Amino acid sequence: MAKPKVSFRGVSKRYGAQLALDDLDLDIQTGEFVSLLGPSGSGKSTTLNLLAGLIHPDGGEIRIDDRIVNTLTPDRRNIAMVFQSYALYPHMTVRENLAFPLRARHRRRSESEITVAIERVAPGLGLQELLHRYPKELSGGQQQRVALGRAMIRDPSVLLLDEPLSNLDVRLRIQMRRDIKALHERVGATTIYVTHDQSEALGLSDRIAVFRSGKLQQYGPPDEIYERPVNTFVANFVGERGMNFLDASLGRDPAGLALAAPGLRLALSSTEAGSTAAVTLGVRAEGIRPPRDGEAADVWGQVEQIELAGPDKILIVTLAGGQEVQCRTDAMLPIRRGEPVALVLERARLRLFDTETGRALACAFAGEAEK
Repeated sequence: MAKPKVSFRGVSKRYGAQLALDDLDLDIQTGEFVSLLGPSGSGKSTTLNLLAGLIHPDGGEIRIDDRIVNTLTPDRRNIAMVFQSYALYPHMTVRENLAFPLRARHRRRSESEITVAIERVAPGLGLQELLHRYPKELSGGQQQRVALGRAMIRDPSVLLLDEPLSNLDVRLRIQMRRDIKALHERVGATTIYVTHDQSEALGLSDRIAVFRSGKLQQYGPPDEIYERPVNTFVANFVGERGMNFLDASLGRDPAGLALAAPGLRLALSSTEAGSTAAVTLGVRAEGIRPPRDGEAADVWGQVEQIELAGPDKILIVTLAGGQEVQCRTDAMLPIRRGEPVALVLERARLRLFDTETGRALACAFAGEAEK
């Protein structure tokens, strides 16, 4: 495998007694789009700022293009950063904002080279008709594209994006996600994107690094993070809605190994958990549904609340035994609040977790291969 574009080896950072980042190991390949995802204080912004050179690690090694950059100043790292606030110069036109990095002391270009660079970057960002305007004359989305253009114009080794869409409204954020994705596919720059928005990370990334309390929890492709979380924190944090968790236990009966909860029994063909362990059953909302024709229900419940989510309904259901789940169904399903509902749990989407540690447990449910 080729050497990574960016690597962290045992990187740690403290602020006094507070451990902001703990022994981080992370590799980012050339051309990848990697999102650093987590709640406030999880370590994602610290990781980005360490890579940018805005702060320095207390331990470990950071490399860009196989060069250790721990002690290099930001201007010596060949990185570019787009901030949440965009940080455009209000007294400069769009053209002047784009040109500014090329007029910096350490990488000053001739005016003819600057013109060529602007003509190369502006069309792809839809800025060619806005070059004469000032930031106050632009919309939020236009300002964001100028900030991207200013970062990209000098062909940085790595592009860093620090929650660049958080100041935009929902509809514009969705449009700008598409623009950023298309831009990355066209340019191929190695991009590291900090966000607390799971939908941004899932929609944009080649890989996602999920952080919690300064520790990297899981690193992998979006579908792996979403479908096969390594612990209950990742399962609950990633996705529009957290994973449903049900208290359950494992046991053996004449039929074999089974998972049991009030009103629910599921046969298992294998599990790494003990044969009589207390466990947590996890399943996402789309993994619980009403039975199809001739299909037996796994569990019954009562509909407590119904939320419309575009073409779907989200049913809030209390199961036998009092545990609550959310399930996603077709919006045309003729069901009302207070009615009983039969539900099937999609075997291939069920996950088991150790109740004490939250760690995911390997398991296979009977009939899973046929689902």
